[in-house]
Amino acid sequence: MYYYGSRLLYTDNEIDFFNSLYRDIAKAFNIDLSSYNKIDTVVNEKINLAGIHKQLSLKYGDLYSIYLNSSNSAGIVLKQDLEGVYTLYRFETNEESKIRFNINSIDKVQGKYRFINDYFIKNPNPPIIDYKVEGSTLQIIIKDNNQ
Repeated sequence: MYYYGSRLLYTDNEIDFFNSLYRDIAKAFNIDLSSYNKIDTVVNEKINLAGIHKQLSLKYGDLYSIYLNSSNSAGIVLKQDLEGVYTLYRFETNEESKIRFNINSIDKVQGKYRFINDYFIKNPNPPIIDYKVEGSTLQIIIKDNNQ
């Protein structure tokens, strides 16, 4: 099981699903994941990956994972979108930039869409989020976009 503090984020079955998915995506690009370390957080204590996260073209329903090489000088991001397209982002360090890591290549291949449950099948469109301000009160309104 994977916890954030005392909060359960993923069960063992969910972790197995994600690991299997990312192995399949890596295989589609002939990538050997044994030479990489999976990074489960966007900001690591020693490695700031926020710059990579900002460079990813993420959409509703995308699943992705970040991997670094053993010297933390380069890495990959493996992504699956709702159409089953697998995307491989390659990145490396750039000490001259304000962003520590820069994506230097992007490859795509049609894969097979795999899902952990039927949420995105039942809800193919992201919810509509609206805001209403009355005085000093902010109300966030979330509307279902799948009817």
